[in-house]
This record gives sequence, C-alpha cells and structure tokens, in this order.
Amino acid sequence: MEENVKVPFWQKTWVVVLACIFIPPAGLALLWVGKKGGMVLRIILTVILGFYSLAWLSGVFGGAASKSTDQTVAKTEVVAEEKATTETAAAETKKEEPAAPANSPKMNMAEFTAIQNGMTYDEVVAIVGGSGTLSSEVGTKGEPYYTQTYTFEGEGDFGANAILNIQDGVLSMKSQYGLK
Repeated sequence: MEENVKVPFWQKTWVVVLACIFIPPAGLALLWVGKKGGMVLRIILTVILGFYSLAWLSGVFGGAASKSTDQTVAKTEVVAEEKATTETAAAETKKEEPAAPANSPKMNMAEFTAIQNGMTYDEVVAIVGGSGTLSSEVGTKGEPYYTQTYTFEGEGDFGANAILNIQDGVLSMKSQYGLK
C-alpha cells in the first residue's frame, strides 16, 4: 500500500521550476535542498543556472548603478551650464563688445537667401564675406559633373551652418540649418 506523503510547498516540482526561471539563486537552493533529480542533473542545472543567476543579478543590481551615474552626469551638466551662464553674464557686465564688422565671415539667413543657384563660388564668397570649408569633392576638375561641397559656419543657433554644392563651377544646391 502506498502512503500519501505530504510534501512541503517549497519542495514541489512546479515551485522549484518557477524559482529556477524567475529567481535563479532561490531555484538553485531549492534544487539542492529538496534533492530534486539526480546528482548529474543537479550539477548541470547548477552550472547553467549559475551563469543565468549572474546575468539576472547584474540586471537587477546593475541598473541602479547606471541610473545613479546618469543622474550624476545630469547634475554635472546643470552645474556646468549654471557656471557658464554666470561667467558669461560677468564677462558681459565687465566689458562692452567691440562693434561687429560690417560683414562677418559667418553666414546669416539674409546672405543665404541672397545666394541663388547659378552663382559662382567667388560670387558667394563676396556675399558672405568669407570662404567656406571644402568638405567634399567628387570627380576631377575640368570634367563634367565635377562637384565641390562647401560648409559655411552660420550665425544663429548652436551648430548653425550652410552647405553649398558647386557643380561645374556654379551653385547647384544649397541647404542651411539654424541660420538667423
């Protein structure tokens, strides 16, 4: 006659399996304490779940470290911005800026609008008041479709610029970002 032995809740197979999947360290402990499966099976599962446990623990506790690092970086950036603002305000109160030249080498929106397709690079430089930086060159000079791309620094938002394509000696395309 078979006896019905009352197995504790934590030693039931389904509890051990769920613990191994969702809480690997606890699953390993239950696997060995409850002596589930043979010795070889427990050793193999221990190795596999050991690596899984390391990944699980680094995900659980590693996230907090990266969040605090992000907060530290954000606080540092805010402090740096406040310091820069304070220094800028102090510099402005100490001295008056000299009058800007009549035509600075940086391009503004009015100059960008005045530049039209079909103009030569020299005509563009005369309007802007300074030369751009050659950022790309395709083909060989004198051949058809020889194209040069120039980037001009701009007045306006941070990173303001204008990009001009000169093809066969004349302006064929222009684009801008942040000019004022």
